[in-house]
Amino acid sequence: MIKPNVRFRIYLFAISAAVLLLPVPVLAQTAVLATIGGTISDSTGAVIPGAAVTVINTANQQTSKTSTNSAGYYVVPDLQSGNYDVRAEKEGFQACSTLGVHLDPAANVQVSCTMQVGQVTQTVEVQASTVQVQTSDSQVARTVDQTQMTELPVNGRNFVSLFGLQPGVVQSFSFNSFQAMSLFASQCTQVNGLTGESNNLLIDGIPSTRTRANGATVAMPSMDSISEVNIVTTGYMPEFSRAAGGQFAVSLKSGTDQYHGSVFEFVRNSSMDSRSFFTPTVPTLDYNDFGFSIGGPVIPKKHNLYFYLSEEWNREVSGNPGVGTVPTPADRTGDLSNYCAVFTSSCPKVPAYLNGVDGLVAGQPFPNDQIPAGLFSPNGSAMVQHFYLQPNTVTQSNAAYAYEGGSNFTYDWNGPNDAHMTDVKVDFIPNSKSHLAVSVRHYLSTTTVGTSGAGSGASSALLDQGYLWPSRGASLNYTTTFSPTLLNDFTLGANEDINHIAVPSGGPGGNGIDRTSLGITYPYIIPGGDASKDIAGKIPTLIMSGFDQVSGLAYPSGSIGHVYTVQDVITKIQGAHTIKAGIWWEHDGENDHDQVRVSPGGGVGNNLNGQFELTLPIPTPQDLPWRTLCSATSTITPNWAGAIKPPGRPTRSGSSGRTVGR
Repeated sequence: MIKPNVRFRIYLFAISAAVLLLPVPVLAQTAVLATIGGTISDSTGAVIPGAAVTVINTANQQTSKTSTNSAGYYVVPDLQSGNYDVRAEKEGFQACSTLGVHLDPAANVQVSCTMQVGQVTQTVEVQASTVQVQTSDSQVARTVDQTQMTELPVNGRNFVSLFGLQPGVVQSFSFNSFQAMSLFASQCTQVNGLTGESNNLLIDGIPSTRTRANGATVAMPSMDSISEVNIVTTGYMPEFSRAAGGQFAVSLKSGTDQYHGSVFEFVRNSSMDSRSFFTPTVPTLDYNDFGFSIGGPVIPKKHNLYFYLSEEWNREVSGNPGVGTVPTPADRTGDLSNYCAVFTSSCPKVPAYLNGVDGLVAGQPFPNDQIPAGLFSPNGSAMVQHFYLQPNTVTQSNAAYAYEGGSNFTYDWNGPNDAHMTDVKVDFIPNSKSHLAVSVRHYLSTTTVGTSGAGSGASSALLDQGYLWPSRGASLNYTTTFSPTLLNDFTLGANEDINHIAVPSGGPGGNGIDRTSLGITYPYIIPGGDASKDIAGKIPTLIMSGFDQVSGLAYPSGSIGHVYTVQDVITKIQGAHTIKAGIWWEHDGENDHDQVRVSPGGGVGNNLNGQFELTLPIPTPQDLPWRTLCSATSTITPNWAGAIKPPGRPTRSGSSGRTVGR
């Protein structure tokens, strides 16, 4: 199903009278671009109009020039994040330079200067303060800088983990939890009490959240490719009105005049771990995070074309130990003698509809506490026999019913996960008035299809599942200075999120996509139901009270989502005021192929190949798993169709009211 959603917004930022009357204008930053502004005055405090102001990017020597207006104020918007030198000159005054002014993404920094009378060839240099207080607007923002990303021990190297260190930000996972390859970490981040779906993640100026699971990251970049992240939590400007939650403005690194690079690898291995309480050996863990980055000028000593490339690979194989409860060999044959010897009061009795069948008497125990195999439903018996692996551990070795009250199955299946991140950015500076930046990101996450069968449940091992999540994003940003008082910023963006979940042929417990091989032969309720299934032979879901649930899974499935954006903002500086006008166009689209039924829930579930519930009508604390061999519930009336075949009744196990077949 295609769900298009088109958003079209026009912003006239400076119509507000409050903005127009401010002598120092409040600027609305465009996406991740920053602004430098300030007042130039003399030693008496009088403003100096007409002073020439030059702002130089120390990384690539890009120069922006303007002059102070009649109020002695200057402003230089649409600057990339980084370090800048600001120089002011005026005939009859010594030049004034402020060095090392740092700009965060979407920041607005005031750099004012007091000029002394003297020759213009004389220069007074001032080193910029490390902590710069933003006084030009009311937004509350925090920055995750390169030092934090480099020096803090981030488990899994997911940059989103660092958001939780900021005031007003709460994450549903702990800071030290393993978040490698987690696209949903940003969706699990709440700002000021709003949900993660309300966040707006901008990477180089374009929205980068999924359309299917809004808030999750599209084309997650490597930490090595990120320059800084500006987290705006409140008071943000109209450019950020795409979402009401936190605004995460991510700025990717650009090349500089010097070549810089890195090579890295982070290793975790089970040889350095201890075993868990329930497993005799240490679970498998082989995690390798490795990659490289390099950036610099395309042509050395030419200050107009730069590149930055980052590659990162994740390789993880992790063990997943656990315990479960499965039917005992005696349970599977209907032999309840061991159980009844321990729990006499809850030993099952012959139901009324079997009175007189093969000499059975309603309300009395089954002979020798053995349910006759001739009364089993073929489908119900096949599920009990083949949907579970055999028990492999004993909970109470000295008890008559050794598995009573605890788990009788242990497992440790390996889950392989891989990811590859590629980030490329190119900056072209044709002249002092223009800057073109193009960035491309590609992310590929895969869960290798294995044979553990853990998709249906580790104690079942009938179905596995594999994930393939490629996503990519691209942005083009072109800033132009028509004059010192007229600037334009144009941004074009696109991202694509693809999701494929496959179901392979099964696991060590059997072939879960061929139910007939397991003895399951029930027909679907609606004639022709096989043709409507993606995998007609996939097993149903089985729920038996006290036992592990066997999942038939909602998969296979797939989806493709797109977000296309076009933005243009023009800035006019008029006297002591700044006027901004902009246009934002966005097109969202989602194409889903999911054979999933979400509503109504309950007995329907997400597996449209059917769901069987074999439970007692009124369970009690003494009801143990084996009792589901011969009892079932339905939405019509409790019956014994789970594993016992009533005389004259069909043998479609659990089909009365609980099985979904379409």
